[in-house]
Amino acid sequence: MEKSCDNCKYEHLSMRDLPCRECGSENKGSKKWESKCPGISFHRLNGLTPTVKSCTLKVLEEIGELMQLLGKGQGASGEAQRETGRSWAVCSVIESIDVAQSAITMAYTLCEEYGIDIDIMIDGHEKKLREKGYLK
Repeated sequence: MEKSCDNCKYEHLSMRDLPCRECGSENKGSKKWESKCPGISFHRLNGLTPTVKSCTLKVLEEIGELMQLLGKGQGASGEAQRETGRSWAVCSVIESIDVAQSAITMAYTLCEEYGIDIDIMIDGHEKKLREKGYLK
């Protein structure tokens, strides 16, 4: 569900109590899903109507594109390295973000279809990361 900033009415697609990305307002009481990494957040796509099947195919497609880029960049396919250095890294980041967006879209779609509270899922994920020592 989309929420607006109480102060500037910026549309948030998140479920965490974090300051507004636009005006910095604390928005206490508003639930927002926003990455805890500064500058990174993933939108809930509203220009399409995904299904679990279409999301699965999209995630696999994006992973395939990333793997192809990584393999060719490292010469793993037996070909000469096509891209190296900064340009290869930039392309790899772009493809990684595509994978992440596709996965987030699948999470939203599954939560909507099966009545799952995404907030609980995110809290559980963060707890798991902390228990493993990946997040402090």
